Amino acid sequence: MRLLALNIAFIGGIHYGLGASTYDTIYEEDELKRVKYQMVYSCVPAAMALGSTSFLLYASPLTVPHVVFGFTNLILTQLVTMQVDIKCVENEMAPKWFLKFRTVNFTIYMIITSLIFLIYYSRI
Repeated sequence: MRLLALNIAFIGGIHYGLGASTYDTIYEEDELKRVKYQMVYSCVPAAMALGSTSFLLYASPLTVPHVVFGFTNLILTQLVTMQVDIKCVENEMAPKWFLKFRTVNFTIYMIITSLIFLIYYSRI
């Protein structure tokens, strides 16, 4: 479970690094606005992952609504982050290879999340 949250937080860290690496070389106001948005957004995946993981790991007793809410939150965070990644590549705020990396990462993440969800759900 923590590995799923760590993966999402790592992707947020990548966005912060991409934004920070281009921040000083920006000349246009629109591009500066996009990079600032990217840097602020980089904190969102980690916060969402921390919240949903804590919600699942410290729920006592662990019930079906806890499991469904926690995993739905993780999946929605990953879906939104993937859309942000696509927009970043389209706006040339990330290299083109990043989208291939994220597509593979996203697929593996969704498979693992589904498997862990089934394990959690079957134990309740």
